[in-house]
Formats: sequence, C-alpha cells, structure tokens
Amino acid sequence: MLGVSLLAVAGFLGEGPFSEVKHGGSEEGLQVEIQRFARHAAPNTLRFTVLSVPESGTVRLAISREYLESVEISTLLPEPQSVVGGDELHTFEFQLREAGATISLQARPEAMGSIQGRAMLEGRPAVEFKQFVYP
Repeated sequence: MLGVSLLAVAGFLGEGPFSEVKHGGSEEGLQVEIQRFARHAAPNTLRFTVLSVPESGTVRLAISREYLESVEISTLLPEPQSVVGGDELHTFEFQLREAGATISLQARPEAMGSIQGRAMLEGRPAVEFKQFVYP
C-alpha cells in the first residue's frame, strides 16, 4: 500500500513530477505537453506550443484521427478559424501572433489502456505521443 501511495505522489497515477512529459522541439516547430497517465473520463489537457509562426500568422496544426477518436474534446483554445477532417489527420487552422503561443486542448479520454497520437505543423515532421488511461 505504501508503494502505491508513493507512486501516486510522484505522479505515476495522476498529477505529480513524473506525470507530464514533453515531446517535440525545434525540428518539428512544435512541442506537445501531455500527462503520461490519465483517468478514464476525467478532464485532461494537452498543450501544443508552436515554436515558430510564419509571418502570415496562419498555423495549421494536424492531430491524428486515432487520438481524437479516443477522447471527447471539451475545449480547444484559442478557437480555430477552421477545421478540416481527413482519413488520418484533422487539421485545425489558427491565427497566432508570435512564436511560443500555446494551443490548449482539453479532453476526456473515452478509451482505456494505451492511446497514441501524433501532431504536426504543416510542412514539418510529426510529434508522436502516447498516454496510458486507467479506470
């Protein structure tokens, strides 16, 4: 029982120092911050930090359909100007002012176990991420 309590405090069963992980970097132009572990149907936030913004300010963020089908989105901020669904990716278009801007997606995991996803900016390599959802 003490072991489970220590794991929980450290973040292996929810929030804590080991629960958040960041993926991506300058090559991808994007950093994805996600909780490694999430509770089924509990609110969970992904943060997409856009590291470089074109002069036009138009940023197209594509998120894998695989991930989006395993969660219920409750909030996406800022609100996208448009959304285009595809076979493998859904593309969200935003108007951002500066590098370092964050797009926050709040969702509730509907699937349990390991869920995987990927996100990318137009013309950049994908950032892979995964999360374990427990009851």
